[in-house]
Amino acid sequence: MLSEMIGIIQDRYIFHIIFFFIIMIERIILNISGTDDDFIDVLFQTSALSSKRVIPMVNPTPSELADAMDKNTVIIRCYKTPVSRKQRGRGIDYGSRLIVVTSDCYLNDDGKVSPDRIDEVRMHTECYIHKLLQDKENVREHYLNHFDLLWKFREQIYTSPDYFFAQSGLSNRLMKSVPLGVMLKTIEENPSYFRSEAPSWSTWPDDRLIIDFQYDDRKKNGEWEWNTQTWCPGNNTVTYRLLQGSHPKEWNHLSRLVKKTFKKYDRNQGLSSLTVLDVLDLLSSSQAG
Repeated sequence: MLSEMIGIIQDRYIFHIIFFFIIMIERIILNISGTDDDFIDVLFQTSALSSKRVIPMVNPTPSELADAMDKNTVIIRCYKTPVSRKQRGRGIDYGSRLIVVTSDCYLNDDGKVSPDRIDEVRMHTECYIHKLLQDKENVREHYLNHFDLLWKFREQIYTSPDYFFAQSGLSNRLMKSVPLGVMLKTIEENPSYFRSEAPSWSTWPDDRLIIDFQYDDRKKNGEWEWNTQTWCPGNNTVTYRLLQGSHPKEWNHLSRLVKKTFKKYDRNQGLSSLTVLDVLDLLSSSQAG
């Protein structure tokens, strides 16, 4: 597990965010060290309202954090320490998992808090959280890890354009972004092409479905490399396989089938603003209701 330091800098104080990177992020915990500065505490807490996957916790105990944690949860630690004068007036800076905010972003010249600038700082904080959750690779991981639910509720996905054209995080040689419903429809309408035989050493059934495939032609020796993900309905397992060798026509054909399905259902509506994470949340809410 890798860890990275992310800082938010304010005049007089520095806010440090410790980020623990994991393969798939399902939830984010804002570990807020409560202070006598109610404005700062409220700012972080209200930033968490943008997604139900974000949980603000003020001064949590180690046991409370442990109870809230799982392998797909990221902890963002928020606290403050004094800042030197050299760090004043720097505005808002963005780096690799880094947000720097100085007081002139939300204070007037007379030192009073500006509501408009507060909203701006909150918006940037929400944007940062949103990017962590909705990163293309994280969206793809949710597609792979929750494919059983997406497949189960595919009829509901087909009936909603927003769900159907939601961003899946998938791509292939012919499409930079494959909508969720397009991939599900392609698999459903072309089952013989998306069946995958189980490896000889395994005891899995042979009804595995290819649910993702990515081609890498960057090898200097000219060989091709296919990264495939297959799903077994029987035991709900997703398996990664790496295939190498000469260029296989069948894999190109899968890309063409996906493109053909997209053209079949495309109405020039473009991609939905939703992602797989949003679809999963909405499906979960509809089932609970």
